[in-house]
Amino acid sequence: MIFLKKFSAVAVLTAAMTIISGCSLKKTEKAEDVSAAVSTTVTTEEAVSEEASTEAVSTEKATEAPKKADDKLKAENGKYVYDLAHLMTDEQKKACEDYISTLYSKYMLNAAVVTSSDLGGKAPYTYAAEAYFTIYGGEGSGLLFLINNDTNEDHLYKTGTCTHTIGAEEEKTALYTATREIVSGEYDLAVKDMLGLGEVSSERVFDEAEAFSLTEIAATDKLLEGASVPAALAAVRNESTSGKDAAALAKELFGRHFTDGKGIMIVLDVTNKKAAAYSPEPLPAGAEAGLKKANEYAAKSDWAKAAEEAAKSLSGNSESSGTEKTTASAAETAKNNQ
Repeated sequence: MIFLKKFSAVAVLTAAMTIISGCSLKKTEKAEDVSAAVSTTVTTEEAVSEEASTEAVSTEKATEAPKKADDKLKAENGKYVYDLAHLMTDEQKKACEDYISTLYSKYMLNAAVVTSSDLGGKAPYTYAAEAYFTIYGGEGSGLLFLINNDTNEDHLYKTGTCTHTIGAEEEKTALYTATREIVSGEYDLAVKDMLGLGEVSSERVFDEAEAFSLTEIAATDKLLEGASVPAALAAVRNESTSGKDAAALAKELFGRHFTDGKGIMIVLDVTNKKAAAYSPEPLPAGAEAGLKKANEYAAKSDWAKAAEEAAKSLSGNSESSGTEKTTASAAETAKNNQ
């Protein structure tokens, strides 16, 4: 668990960062106070007397715009940026939305950024975890970056495979860079640095159910890389309340990942122990047989072997099949099983 306390502008720009209290870093001022602090110092140096200095500072404070209270966090479909503290410009929010949408589709990560100036007395980790649950229902693998202008401890909340793929040193380095950018008001760059840690995830294997080891993910990824058409595999926990079977989930996740409408999505439903695949085009020859074997291993909860059988059946060496051939093969298999 890594927290970040932001430094003042002077400390960030002129002093080396010092690690204290484990992985926490301290700052003395909030990001939005930096410009006022520097301006006040200059005014004081130019003042002829203490009285004049006091008057100048008072005038400056009187002209500051009043801060807005935090908005309430309310999840919205397709929204990834929740600037509750009103810190970002419209351009920064759009840049963040565009970037996070890529993480959401390409890497299938549930990602978001939340800014807050009032944690309601909660610890940063607790606030971030609850925000992730509000936005994503606590599901899937994902990241939520909290920019905390209350207690000034920013926090990266991780769940699912992100807890295994993102190293502590990489996270610490990203936090160091992000704090400089936050103090400078470059919130979009800070968000990209933090959530960009998720790009170490596989672009073909999405282990939302945490069914695989990292070695097994890498092996399946390599098999899918050799598929005759773009292909991906997702291991999911299918809640009974969803009302969807593995085939319906495969179609849904296909739409999220393959934004161009081309590819194959394989789903391993670890709750119901089923395997299924979806593609708007006919599946390659051998895919049906591969799914049948995958279902046999899924019934035994052997997810690594199920993934292997489904993935290798999409090998580039396989010939494409037409719809009629696929249908006939399925009918013949059903007849032989009678």
